[in-house]
Formats: sequence, structure tokens, C-alpha cells
Amino acid sequence: LRIEDLEEYASYRLTGTGDGGASGSAKGQATITLRDAPASGTRLSYDASVAVTGRIAQIGGRLLQGTAESFAADFFANLVATAAPPPRPEDAAVPP
Repeated sequence: LRIEDLEEYASYRLTGTGDGGASGSAKGQATITLRDAPASGTRLSYDASVAVTGRIAQIGGRLLQGTAESFAADFFANLVATAAPPPRPEDAAVPP
């Protein structure tokens, strides 16, 4: 895994490769961008792609894509839950 095109506090690209020998190989990258979000702090966006070859691609190419998308969604949902500021007491619902 490598970090490339680093623009501190703004964006970077993660790239990586894997070789499964006769089973095939994989190459992927993700570009992560951070932007100011006036009302809520920082907005994180990402764009990712992966390419697989060999038996891995023949047997599980679609499964890998769906699994990768699910992992990414789970990761960012957990990141938001962990990094979000706690609710303010004045925003809590007041019982009738």
C-alpha cells in the first residue's frame, strides 16, 4: 500500500497491488478528498477502483466488487459514528 499525490489536509491517493500467483492478481486505488463543510466541519469523499485478473476475476469478480463496496460503506459509516461530535444537550428532544 502506498500513499501518492499527497496534498496535506486536502487529498491523497492510496494505491496497492496483490499477487496470488496462478490464481491471479489485483490492483486498486482510492482517491480521498477532504473539503470544508461550513455547517458540519469536514466533508470526506472518495473514489475507488480495482482491477483483478486470472481465476480470481473469472470466479469472483462481481463478488469482489460488491464486497469492496460494502466494506467501504461500513468503514465510512463507522468513521462518522466515531468522529462526529456528540449531540448538544440543547438539541435533545424535550418530552411533552
